[in-house]
Amino acid sequence: MALPHQHRCRVLTVRSVLRGVFAVVLLMALLLVLVPLTETGTRWLLSRLGDYAPIAIEHESGTLLAGLHLANISLVVDGLDVQLEQVELALNPGCLWNSRVCVSTLSARSVEVTLSDADQERSAADTDLSPESFEFPVDVAVSAVALDSLLVTWPGGSWRNEGLTGAVNITADQLQLDQVHVTGGRIVLDQAVDEQVRDYPLVLPDINLPFSLLVDTLQLEQGSYDLYGQEGSIDELALTGEWSRYTVSLATLTLKTAQANLNLAGSLRMRESWWLQAQAALAMAQPLPADPLALNRMTLNLEGAMAQLGWEAILDATDTPFNLPDTQLRLSGEINTT
Repeated sequence: MALPHQHRCRVLTVRSVLRGVFAVVLLMALLLVLVPLTETGTRWLLSRLGDYAPIAIEHESGTLLAGLHLANISLVVDGLDVQLEQVELALNPGCLWNSRVCVSTLSARSVEVTLSDADQERSAADTDLSPESFEFPVDVAVSAVALDSLLVTWPGGSWRNEGLTGAVNITADQLQLDQVHVTGGRIVLDQAVDEQVRDYPLVLPDINLPFSLLVDTLQLEQGSYDLYGQEGSIDELALTGEWSRYTVSLATLTLKTAQANLNLAGSLRMRESWWLQAQAALAMAQPLPADPLALNRMTLNLEGAMAQLGWEAILDATDTPFNLPDTQLRLSGEINTT
């Protein structure tokens, strides 16, 4: 039986509307797929990130799918300023559906991280921030990182290195570094030589990292240090540890210099009196000139505030000129700078 003319028109109208809706959805899907394939679309998408996070990206060339060359990446939040220059990266777009950025490779000519002393200007109640006081705007996983240079500065000190490779994983308020290899690193602590704190008692600044930094195996070669005017060089250094807010915890630290080898584990709270708790094993390459016992091995236990630090030394006298096999000497005391 034939449908009435009015009913047929109604069916055709519905079908036309459905075809139109399908065409619009298909066009939007195609645009969503094609936008990352073009430099113009990629530049537009990157420019919109600033609407959702405190990050600015200056696109130079490339696409999200084929790889990107970025002139600058800037992340600025309260107390933290991160600047990356001349960045090359290859993305895994599949992670974006899970609100996560996955990067296969990332290289940068320079990275500068500045931790300001904004916390010091607040009241004590405001300064005692919760662990959630800072969160990274997006989860990021980078399988392979290569940085030509890195500079990290904070009130009273800085860290600089010439080259760095490794892997990075960022989630909320945590940054994890894995299998990191660093060359030419140098740490400088200079607050204590300022005119205001040159005299005793020793005054050390509060140093707060507003997120957790986890380091799973970091190796340093050809390093150096300047600790309040005392300079030296480091042949090799390896560590595993964590820095969360005011506390640095080292599960293991191995240090090799021309003068000695050191193995250390412990923690340091870099606030108020700077509380240190550590155990160290020291092996001298050769005895100290002023050491009548020619001791070359010792175990050292440290605990207390930096201005009033208690210590205990257990000295191995096996190879001394006095021929004392299997003999240990125990000494203890306190370093007082008040």
